[in-house]
Amino acid sequence: MRYLILFGLLIALSPGAASARRVWYVNPEGTGDAPTIQAAIDSATAGDYVSLGIGEYTWTSQAATGESMIHLKPGVDVGPWDIGGIVLDAEGRGRVLICDEPGDVRINGVILQNGRVTGEDARGAGVLAIGGCRLSLEAEVFDNVAEASRTAEGGGVYMQGGTIHRGVYRGNVGRGETASGGGIFCIDTGVEPHVFLDG
Repeated sequence: MRYLILFGLLIALSPGAASARRVWYVNPEGTGDAPTIQAAIDSATAGDYVSLGIGEYTWTSQAATGESMIHLKPGVDVGPWDIGGIVLDAEGRGRVLICDEPGDVRINGVILQNGRVTGEDARGAGVLAIGGCRLSLEAEVFDNVAEASRTAEGGGVYMQGGTIHRGVYRGNVGRGETASGGGIFCIDTGVEPHVFLDG
């Protein structure tokens, strides 16, 4: 018996005995494993998945504060649990998504809309991915505005690194003394075919 116990202990302590990936379910009405997308991301650990139910997630319903509605965490992917419309709407009150930590993260199957950033310099009202974040993005990005007194870059998306997969970018605007990339502004970023830009 003691040999069996010792064998079981060795398996539990071995590097290959990692815990299983957890899925965190979130719904627009605040039910599921966490009341908001951000709460699920904050509770998750690397390798987990935040799975979104169909519907609209707004700045108000997500109790967002600060400059961004959702702060992504590298190693924690976000996407749908079913086919259908999943909308992240910042209601013009701030940026929709930010990822500013080193590492890989994926978000797909969502609509990102009505983000707004202002200031002397303004970047990425829909998505801002900087600081070594290797974001894999597959989304529809609509009606986001970066408005600056000096330099505006990437009204829809501003990315340094990562990959932009298929998606539709429409109605995104950069306004400033110097403005670049109303839809997408990217540096060292892969852009795959089937990305449709219309403003």
